[in-house]
Amino acid sequence: KMTKTVMLNFAAALVLIPCAQSATVQFNMTVDKCTGGCGISPFATVIVQELSATQVKITETLASDNVFAGSGSATRAALYFNISGLSSLTDITIALADTTNFAIGPTPDNLPSFGPFTNSIKCTTCQGGQTTNTAGPLVFTVTRSAAKGGIDVNSFIANANGYYVGSDVASVLAGGSNNTGNVFANANIIATTATPEPSTTMMMLGAVALFGAGALRKWRRS
Repeated sequence: KMTKTVMLNFAAALVLIPCAQSATVQFNMTVDKCTGGCGISPFATVIVQELSATQVKITETLASDNVFAGSGSATRAALYFNISGLSSLTDITIALADTTNFAIGPTPDNLPSFGPFTNSIKCTTCQGGQTTNTAGPLVFTVTRSAAKGGIDVNSFIANANGYYVGSDVASVLAGGSNNTGNVFANANIIATTATPEPSTTMMMLGAVALFGAGALRKWRRS
């Protein structure tokens, strides 16, 4: 009976341990501005994941029939995005996972007819919408210190024209031809999940170890 009571108390304690809230936001690029069309929507997807109160991870994945275009213009980027509350370009730090194919682009970056974006990432190896251009994915982190207000999924906002993110892509068509142009997301989807903080995880592991040791001692005495 004592063992059963201890187990029930232990389970109840685990339920009461607080969890941190981690959020992600997803942008589906469904606005097609490609000459001749860019295939099947969504043409690209961007996911922003909160890693901490001061850092997020961004992953852009293109549709299976698309590559990054790199059409040659300085304003043709692999990703355009907007971060709120930037008082200076040095407020944030961007760390790219792939520095062979990508680099930080113009900041800010202004697209005629589509409005300005606070930040951009360019494809350095892409040329003229060629089908051999990289398809990514494009992965990087953005960090902003707590003193500057930190960063989370709500920091990524729409520009004056209503676009959250955009990308210059080429759609690889049958026969080897392709269409190029910009695609955009004008809506977002935010999801929040509960995840244990590192300190909470350590507390749980410690509790499991103590409970196991106590149960083992009791078993040996019996």
